[in-house]
Amino acid sequence: MIITISGNPGSGKNTVAELLAKKLGFKYYVMGDIRRKIAEERGISLAELNKQDEENGETDKIVDDKLVKIGKEEDNVVAVGRTAFHFIPNSFKVFLDVTVDEGAKRISLQAREHEKYKDIAYGVEKIKERKKSDEFRYKKLYGIDYKDKNNYDLWIDTTTIPAIKVVEMVLDKIKI
Repeated sequence: MIITISGNPGSGKNTVAELLAKKLGFKYYVMGDIRRKIAEERGISLAELNKQDEENGETDKIVDDKLVKIGKEEDNVVAVGRTAFHFIPNSFKVFLDVTVDEGAKRISLQAREHEKYKDIAYGVEKIKERKKSDEFRYKKLYGIDYKDKNNYDLWIDTTTIPAIKVVEMVLDKIKI
């Protein structure tokens, strides 16, 4: 079984993936970590990397090729990425939604090295920019809308739900 998790910034994708993987004894991959590493190696922010990819999709393609490889060569995996549902079509596809305000709050509290928000309002602005870039790139590169509910087997609004409850909801849906 492969579970793919997509979702909005701050929705708990990585936390849920880690908890699911531990509970199931699966490996897990976070595509955002790969993109953050590329940005760091290039000495730019993730937002700057996203902007560059609006032209040619270079690093999006690196991540998406990784997803294809996982889908073809591995099993018992949880893969986190906004396009994971598309590149691993035989997966159980989950989307985690969250309000922009709550997503910004969560990211701020995590004090992510690559995403530092001076306040929630600034975080909201940055998340909106990021989502706009993601939507543009995925539509341009692949003709997909990662926010279309029809792409998923399970859609969960995590705004008021703790990660462990989200994990239980996924496990209940896949009957494990």
